[in-house]
Amino acid sequence: DENDPVAKEMAVLDERSIDFVGLMFDAITNDESISPVITELLMQLQIPLIKVAVSDEELFTNEQHPARNVLNLIPKAGKGVTDEQDRIYTELDTIVNNILNEYENDTVCFEKAVDTLYDLIENEERLAKQREQQEQRKIIIEHARAVVITEIRSLISKKAIPHEAQALVLKSWSTL
Repeated sequence: DENDPVAKEMAVLDERSIDFVGLMFDAITNDESISPVITELLMQLQIPLIKVAVSDEELFTNEQHPARNVLNLIPKAGKGVTDEQDRIYTELDTIVNNILNEYENDTVCFEKAVDTLYDLIENEERLAKQREQQEQRKIIIEHARAVVITEIRSLISKKAIPHEAQALVLKSWSTL
């Protein structure tokens, strides 16, 4: 009804919510720290977020709202992802598609996505730490080997190794 003041007020509120979501996505689009492929993924969530904004006023008041968390966690999980062939991109794409396919005027699919994103971020941080530790071990081993070889060279330079011991030195030289 055109004369219903409550309906008019609701229409204005809905319009403002939609505008605010549009502003959020404009900010995402303009954020140069988010790669274009991740921005593209986030843009797919615009319609579900508009629906959330219209049906759940907590989207704007609750900083821990699942839909807001999804918008914050996807760029965090996708940091450094620039290619759609990237394993992380594939996982993020699955998360976004699950939201698109499962959204039913509640935040359950966003809550699931938040849990999955936290698991993904935690797993990637653990893998990065493992890779770093492996690289450090490798560097230490290479350094130790170089030190041992240098020390052996300095000990045996300009020295004659007895003929009887040469076979033994050559046999163990490779392991040193």
